[in-house]
Amino acid sequence: MKRALRSLAILPLLANSGVALGQGHGNAAPPQNPPAEKIWAELMAGNKRYLAGKPESRNLVRLRQGLA
Repeated sequence: MKRALRSLAILPLLANSGVALGQGHGNAAPPQNPPAEKIWAELMAGNKRYLAGKPESRNLVRLRQGLA
């Protein structure tokens, strides 16, 4: 149970991190926000993977370059 709560503890940080999500840079239109149900479903799926010990592999270098 503590693991589940720890992994969900980041939610308030994500909600308030507009700069980290690419908002407020230049004259570009702000990104469209996905529906809350989709965000919640993705968070819960990630939490289940974490608890099962099956992390999702990601190419973090490419993701970082795309955000830069």
